[in-house]
Amino acid sequence: MFILTKIAGQGAYGMVISAKNKEITGDEDNLVAIKKIERAFEHRIFTKRTLRELKIMRLCNHENVNPFMGRYLIV
Repeated sequence: MFILTKIAGQGAYGMVISAKNKEITGDEDNLVAIKKIERAFEHRIFTKRTLRELKIMRLCNHENVNPFMGRYLIV
């Protein structure tokens, strides 16, 4: 699981939280970003926007972008 460290940013659709992954050892390797998306499935357009963003994140391969590790859905 994760240890939440701080809020990295907040916008109109949710917030990004900096956290440490307890399952990975090492100082640099265990840092992750968690995005909490508010009302992702409230309207059809929100759902499309959320799925589009997830697809783009999975395809990103850059040293400044954390690799997409998975998703969790809390309803």
